[in-house]
Amino acid sequence: GVKGDKEDFLMWFTEKDKADKDDKFVVFAVTDALSPRPKLHRYNRAEFARQFHLKPIQFRAVRRDDA
Repeated sequence: GVKGDKEDFLMWFTEKDKADKDDKFVVFAVTDALSPRPKLHRYNRAEFARQFHLKPIQFRAVRRDDA
């Protein structure tokens, strides 16, 4: 959930992988989560792919064993 009215949230790689591959994937987003009237938004796999753009925001650096 997010406190504002914009559907903008983080996803783990495993969640994105499910969104890409699992036909049963569904995501729920709660906006205005701290207000007296939060709003629930539901997206199936096709709707999510059509309505959201995923931006990579982080990388993990792992030292190579052969370095």
